[in-house]
This record gives sequence, C-alpha cells and structure tokens, in this order.
Amino acid sequence: MLAVGMVGRKGPKEDVAVMGSTADVALRGARCATLICKSQKIADGEPHRFIVCADGSKASMKAVHLSCGVAGPKDSIVIVHAVDKAS
Repeated sequence: MLAVGMVGRKGPKEDVAVMGSTADVALRGARCATLICKSQKIADGEPHRFIVCADGSKASMKAVHLSCGVAGPKDSIVIVHAVDKAS
C-alpha cells in the first residue's frame, strides 16, 4: 500500500477534486493500493486527524505508537490495516 500526503498544487484552486502533479504521478504509477490524503488547514484548538497505514511489521507498529504519542486527547487516529492477499 502507498500512502501519499497532498499539501497543495499550483494553478486554480476552485476544483478541490484536482490534485497536484506529484500526487497524480504517484497515483497513476503505483502498482498497489494507494491512499492520497489532502492537507487541510486546522484552526488553533481544533482537533487533528491522523491516518496511519499498518501491515503488522515492526516499522508500521512503530508508526502507530508514534501517532498515539503525538495525538492529543481530542485528536483522532485512523489506522488502515494493509493485508497482502497472497499470504
């Protein structure tokens, strides 16, 4: 699974469905499931949302624990569990 963060793009901002060139190339070139997360400005005091992809590996579990340590009491964490069907 490929997870890509999308911060912004050049050009007109009216169409929020249009993504920047980096996210577009990543999406079109990926040979696996792809998740693109668009950044939003969060006002001071507003809760944050974290998305963490986990496949059970030590590195992914480290990312899950890190997000739990960084998140505040009002923040939310979404954990996407990636499974290889070939296993």
